[in-house]
Formats: sequence, structure tokens, C-alpha cells
Amino acid sequence: MEAARQSDNITAASQFDNITWAAFSNVGDELTVWNQDVKSLKYRDLRAVCRQLKVRGIKNATKEQMIKKLAFTHQVKTRYGMTAEVLEASPTRKEPQCPFRLLNILFSDKFAEGFSQLGNVASRSELDSGKVANNQLFWEGVQEAFQGQDPTIDNLRFDDDEVLQELHYIDFTKIVPHDWKKLRSIWKQINSHYKESLGRFTQSGTHSSNFFDFCEGRLETYYLRRHLEARPDLTGTVVADLPEEVFMESTSRPSSTISSSTKRKKDKDSEIADAIRDLKSCWKDPELNKKKMATLQKQEERWEAEQLFRQQDYALKQQEEARKTREHIFNEWEKLQRNVRELGLALETVSNPLLKRDMESDLVIMINKKNQLASMLNLNSSNFN
Repeated sequence: MEAARQSDNITAASQFDNITWAAFSNVGDELTVWNQDVKSLKYRDLRAVCRQLKVRGIKNATKEQMIKKLAFTHQVKTRYGMTAEVLEASPTRKEPQCPFRLLNILFSDKFAEGFSQLGNVASRSELDSGKVANNQLFWEGVQEAFQGQDPTIDNLRFDDDEVLQELHYIDFTKIVPHDWKKLRSIWKQINSHYKESLGRFTQSGTHSSNFFDFCEGRLETYYLRRHLEARPDLTGTVVADLPEEVFMESTSRPSSTISSSTKRKKDKDSEIADAIRDLKSCWKDPELNKKKMATLQKQEERWEAEQLFRQQDYALKQQEEARKTREHIFNEWEKLQRNVRELGLALETVSNPLLKRDMESDLVIMINKKNQLASMLNLNSSNFN
């Protein structure tokens, strides 16, 4: 009897010695292995499968628990191309690169679909895994990607954006082993501040058309904006619980140069609509009709005057900004001009060949930089060498 049991165990072990995830598939919401329902496997077979596939957390597990673990792991691997092992890590502190790496993952081709479906009705396998409430299935996949190496994650996106220049000094390749709960918390913080910034951006009466002006200096908020411009289909996920007018502003005009004039135009259109409704109700009274027409005309003239003032004021601000920029560049050019002359004179008195070569190298660098600034100022730099 004992010998027969040992023989059965050996047969079960050898049967699953070389099993891989390629043997698994989904038929509806059911997981199958070699075209048979996983639920039909015996307890010892399931343990052999889990050991071979290095599925963790099955010690003292029941048959049902092992099936749920296999179904969950297969789903994560199918969706994200990775295993579902969750590293047990001590509490970690967010570092400068963390929110940017996380955003690169969420907006990547691999995770964008799952990201867009957060909050949707869960599938049967997700319900069976017991990991629905906090979208744990999705966030565990994000965690594993966050702790791996991938050029699309480890590098700055939109590196030609002047606002993001200082991010070039952040080491994107440094990995902090956050667990899925920490990563979800980081996302919630970014998302919350983005919604606040978007609200100010769409409702503000200022003339700035740069979204970063409303981000309170938080580059991760602006970085999220740039990702949304690249993938506007994910806007609904990010701004799902904002007022409708803000949501429409974000989805219809995702560029970071949206003007706040949209709200002012809505206010103006509302005033005109009210006046027209009044006209319809008083068409039988000519005197009242004249007064309403006069009111309507004044409202239109006032709005046009306000628009003209805002446009002129914005143009003046742009001109002042351009003047300050040119003044700064010109001061730098003058400084380099003096330094080049002084170094050229000093070079004539140097006899040490090593020192002379070093000074000549510095002189070439300074001249090139001076010529670049002269080009920005539209100066003929050859006249000043």
C-alpha cells in the first residue's frame, strides 16, 4: 500500500517536472492546463505544479487556495508578461525618481489598458483571487515592473521640454523596492494634485497659458500632463471625478497651452443666452424690447473690450519676458567678450607650453559660447572677435 502511494507521488512529480506557463490557458473564466480544468487536478498534482512554476505562498494551502493562486499568477503573467511574485520589503521612502518611473509604467503600452480599466467591474478570476477592492491585481503587476529594468521606464520622456530640464539630473535607473500599496499611494498623491492644478488651470482668470504655472512647482504633476497629451484616451481615468466642465476642457483640449479664456467665453455666452430668452418673453412690448436690445449690445461691447484688454495685457507680458531674456543673454555675451580679450592678452605672455595649450583650449570654448550667444541675439559675432 505504502509502495503504491510512493509510486503515485513519483508519477505526479515526474509528470509536472518540466511544466511551464505555456501549458496553461483560459477558457472563459476557468484556468486549464493541458486542456483540462485545473480544478480536476489532485492536491499532490497542484503542489507539484506550484513547486515547478515557483509559485510562492502555497505552504499549508488548501486545494482551492492553490487554484486561486495559479489563476491569479497566470492572469498577471498573461496581461503584463511577468510573474506575480510580490517582494516582501520593509517600508520604503519615496525618492525623486520614483513618481516619474511610476508614470512611465502606467502610461506604457503594457499597462495603459489595465490602467484605463481601474474601477471597472472585476472578472470572475479577479473576484476569486480576493484582490479586487484596491485593484491589487493591477498594482502588483506595476510593482514588479517598477522593480525591474526597462529602457522605457528608466529614462526621461519628453526630454526636449524646457520645463523638465532639471529632471536630467535625476537617476531614473535607481530602483526603490516599493510594494504595490506604496506605489498606489504615490499615484493617488500625483493624481490628487493634478486634479487641483487642472481645476485652477481651467477656472483661473489669469492670462497664463502654460499648465506648469498652476502646478505649484511640482514637476511630477506637469509630467503627468505631458503623458496625457501623448495618450489622451487615458484622460477619463485621471480626471474621472472632476466637474463636467473641467473634464470636457481636459479631454477636448489636452495641450498644456490651453487658455483660460474658455470659461470666460462660457460666461459671456450665458449672458447673451439669458438676454435672448428675455427678448423672446417681451416681444409684445416695444419699449421693453428696446431696453433689452440696448442691454444686450452693452454686454457684447463690454465683453469685447475685456477681451481686447486681456489680449493687449498678455502681449505686453510676453514682450517684457522677451526683453528680460534678451537682456540676460546680452549681459552674458558682454562678459564672455571681455574674458576672451583678457585671456587672449594673457596668452601672449605665457611661455610654458602645457599652460599655453590649456589656455588656448579654454579660449576656443569661450569663443564658441560667445558666438552662440551672438547668434541668439542676431549679432554678427565675427565683428567682435
